[in-house]
Amino acid sequence: MDSIKNKKPNDPFSESSQAVLSLLEQISRRDERLTWFQVQNEKLSQQLSQEREKYALKQLEVEKNKTLYQSLIEQKDQELLAIYASRGWRFILFIRRLREWLLPIGSTREKLIKLIVRTPINIVLGLNSGIKNLTQNLKKAISHTRQYGLLSLFKQATKKLLRASTSTSATTTSQEDMIEIPIEREKARPFLLMPLSVFSIPHSNKRINLVLDTVDQNTASLKMGPIIFALMLAEKWDSQLRIITRLEPATKLEIFHILKDLGMTAPDIEFLYIQAGNSKMSLPIGSDEYFILDSWETAQSLLASFQPNKLIYFIQKDERQNYTSEQDKELYNQILMNTPLKFIVEKQSLYQHFVSAGIDNIQKYGAWYQPSTTLDSWKEAFKQILDQLESN
Repeated sequence: MDSIKNKKPNDPFSESSQAVLSLLEQISRRDERLTWFQVQNEKLSQQLSQEREKYALKQLEVEKNKTLYQSLIEQKDQELLAIYASRGWRFILFIRRLREWLLPIGSTREKLIKLIVRTPINIVLGLNSGIKNLTQNLKKAISHTRQYGLLSLFKQATKKLLRASTSTSATTTSQEDMIEIPIEREKARPFLLMPLSVFSIPHSNKRINLVLDTVDQNTASLKMGPIIFALMLAEKWDSQLRIITRLEPATKLEIFHILKDLGMTAPDIEFLYIQAGNSKMSLPIGSDEYFILDSWETAQSLLASFQPNKLIYFIQKDERQNYTSEQDKELYNQILMNTPLKFIVEKQSLYQHFVSAGIDNIQKYGAWYQPSTTLDSWKEAFKQILDQLESN
């Protein structure tokens, strides 16, 4: 009983004071955290302000550089346009065409002229680099003449000069940034599919471009259709004609022989070699260019830079069955089915084959012709197609 009497009841004031103290401690800790967050916020705000100032300064610098570069580009464009419009540039183009006509690239005449020009240059360089070597060569020549005669010496010297000319030509080709690509179309397809590199020049007249993989004595006769059509179209539109090859330089004599056999006069044709896949070799283009081509790879390459209505695709066979690569088949089908090119199909049977296969583009944008061996027959075959192009 005494123990029960001695127990004190719970003191409500002591409990409430402890609760107040606990709350005060929590408020103190919260205030400390708030103070820390405020300090961090101020630091971050200062850093953000500094970064914004740096960004604004850099943006001003970029704008200044942009304005400067744009003015420089405009200045250079004006200078380039002035050069292209000058008589000097036209004279250079005239000299280039004259040179290609007189000394076709890779011809015997070109090699002979190079040999004649480079021989004295090599002699002078030899004198400058070392008289000892020249003296030794002269001694060898005198000794050879005494033993075998002057005619033998002349033959030996000619052989060495021809070898030197060949090696010099190979060096020149590498200096022009040529790349190694296979001549066979199947192996060269990855290069042929790459977009053709172009640059603009001030040329406002309509121009016809015949783009072929190659033209040599083995393939020239197979390309008679595109060649004759390009000549007829250039004559009808009173336009300049360019023949552009992509795997190797064109054998111009073969084209001229074809025209001569058909009784056609060879017009002023410009020949260009723009190596497939070589971005360092670019095609100069004006504002009104039309392209005639004989392969879907070339069509794919040109579509990266030109509208489909500027391309005329000669189809001589259905190539879909020849490909094992699904990607090649898909690209070829895209060209045939989904691209509004102008299609010119060799023979009515091939044209009907495509139409019956459900390729509506051939029927909508295409026409067919019958190959021939006489000029009159070729003209008759292409007359209606040319009239259709004129109306479009």
